[in-house]
Amino acid sequence: MRVVRAPALILVDAANPLAGKPFYVDPASAAMVAARNANPPNAELTSVANTPQSYWLDQAFPPATVGGTVARYTGAAQAAGRF
Repeated sequence: MRVVRAPALILVDAANPLAGKPFYVDPASAAMVAARNANPPNAELTSVANTPQSYWLDQAFPPATVGGTVARYTGAAQAAGRF
């Protein structure tokens, strides 16, 4: 008889592993570049630029490039000490 281990059970009320952890803000994002180049400086634009954003991988990324793109983006986040 073969025994298969079930994955660990995570309860709904388990602590959020991301709670209190900072998210990554891409310094090369269009919003960040615009905020840096704003003259005069614009507080609202800077606030938007410093808000973590999603990074969409759509049909513009050929399937063969997705792994490398994700590795570069997550590597930059990890190097910055962010998620």
